[in-house]
Amino acid sequence: MGDSGDKDRPARPGFDRDMLDVLACPACREPVERRDQALVCTGCGRSYPIRDGIPVMLIDEATPPAAPGTDRSRPASGTD
Repeated sequence: MGDSGDKDRPARPGFDRDMLDVLACPACREPVERRDQALVCTGCGRSYPIRDGIPVMLIDEATPPAAPGTDRSRPASGTD
């Protein structure tokens, strides 16, 4: 076996938006939508990360939905 450097490995494509048509939340089977580096379920609100262009659609890897009245875009604690 030869050198397995990155130059021999094909480039990883980015996330294919056409995948959204076939992906569904594994917890509730509702559609998902892209938000930054995650896919968010339109039904239950779980957020599934996208790592190296690959959506990680595992319930154990999902971030639970935010509690009503909270804002995920702000830090949970500390300074603004």
